Amino acid sequence: MKLPHAFLLLCTAIAGPVRAEDAIPLTPADLTRLGLEFAPVRSAAGGIGARFPATVITSPETVGQVTAPFAGVIESWLRAPGANVRAGEPVVRLRSPEVLRAQQDWMAARSARETAQFEFDKSQRLLAEGIISAQRMNQARLAREQAVFAEQAAAELLRRAGFPPERLEAMRTRGESLGIYEVAAAADGSLTRRLRVTGDFVEANAAVAMLRPAGAGWVAMQVPARAAAGLLVGQTLTTASGGEKLTLRQIDASIDGDSQTIGLQAEFNAGGSHLPGEILAVELPAPDEGMLVAGSAVVHSGDETIVFVRTPSGVLARTLPLVPIGADYLARTGLAPGEQVAVRGAAILKGIKAGLGRNE
Repeated sequence: MKLPHAFLLLCTAIAGPVRAEDAIPLTPADLTRLGLEFAPVRSAAGGIGARFPATVITSPETVGQVTAPFAGVIESWLRAPGANVRAGEPVVRLRSPEVLRAQQDWMAARSARETAQFEFDKSQRLLAEGIISAQRMNQARLAREQAVFAEQAAAELLRRAGFPPERLEAMRTRGESLGIYEVAAAADGSLTRRLRVTGDFVEANAAVAMLRPAGAGWVAMQVPARAAAGLLVGQTLTTASGGEKLTLRQIDASIDGDSQTIGLQAEFNAGGSHLPGEILAVELPAPDEGMLVAGSAVVHSGDETIVFVRTPSGVLARTLPLVPIGADYLARTGLAPGEQVAVRGAAILKGIKAGLGRNE
């Protein structure tokens, strides 16, 4: 497409070997004719940081699932979706051959421990009467210690299936809950979703329900590596709508090679109504120093970034080191508050600087 004749004449008149630090002489009429618009840069301190999308997640520091520790078949659900549950409260009941074997192992270990205790007590009496040696006594002590450990290990396995000492005793004396166990919530929260239905077979350590832990939620987000530069764990982030405050809890130590982004996780300072999976816009902290430059004011020339600053006699092409922050840039040096940069027509000025139209 041919450039407008007036623009070509203007380029011809002023084109030449212009360096990034040189002025481009333009009259007010020239600025109007080229359709240039300027806006003052403003300090980044105390301003609004860059915004990025974030996904609400359950806290990685609490359990967000109800998991069956043993394989089995779901017999019945004890709590409905939406119900509030407390840590340790049963959610679902399963019938499991694995649990039945664990119960048998515990009862065998219990009997072995009682037998070992009886032999130990008898050995103590016989040693006192001089009938057996100290070595025989030590053997009885070691056998008792091994039996106690085996019973404790078997009891701990059943504790994962919701069998505290009183339930173990009821099982031993009255045969209650043989081959049946209940999966309990690991934390306070609300049951949001059942992942299985009654009659389903569940593998060991498989999730059977989703739990939304009580308390404040978290968000996870991916931001450009440059935008994450300077962020510190503990800084405050803000939701764009609602102004809710979050505390930055985690900054990934590695950069994604494909997207050149870094993962962040932040926790809401107060509990909210956001559901896991909801997408929010979250603002990063504003930079402590420097000037904010609109993205439309920046042109690229190789690895250089250039802005065009208005002067009394025209425009100054100024090469600056700029840091991307969302849709804008941060200039830590090279710009003063109130200086006006071209936010419309910067590409035209780049063409003039490069000498477009010189041979027209």
